[in-house]
Amino acid sequence: MDPEKAWKGVLELASKENPFLHSYLVNGQPIEMGHGRLTIGFAPSLADQIEMVDQKKHHKTLEELLAQLGFTGLGLRFVVSKQVAEPIKPKHDDETPSATTPVSQPSDQNSGITESSTAHKAPIVPIDPAAFLEDPLIQKALETFKGRLINIESSA
Repeated sequence: MDPEKAWKGVLELASKENPFLHSYLVNGQPIEMGHGRLTIGFAPSLADQIEMVDQKKHHKTLEELLAQLGFTGLGLRFVVSKQVAEPIKPKHDDETPSATTPVSQPSDQNSGITESSTAHKAPIVPIDPAAFLEDPLIQKALETFKGRLINIESSA
């Protein structure tokens, strides 16, 4: 049995069936498969993510996904492992630009608005509170974090 193949299949199915769970699983890597279980390792800096995935309901979901892939009766174990590479930290926008970084100049001397400040603005779309509450990702987040919504407002 190939742990890489099993884990890749689980991630693919989980991305469709439970995107919230998938967002945590994607950071895990298969370490070994044997004795009726697949061991998934997380880098030490991601140890807190194990708490999010190592829950009875998630084990049941993941074991069902493994069964769909032909790995019937295979359980899961989540561990912190130094074998797993630490995730690469993304650069933040607040870093000082280098001397070669071009700076946008105002496109219109009268307006004072720079090209960069208008080029990437997304259109403001009003939020439909009913549709927002029915969104499966929102419902899953509320369920996972045992939350409740008090007020739904648009940032517009």
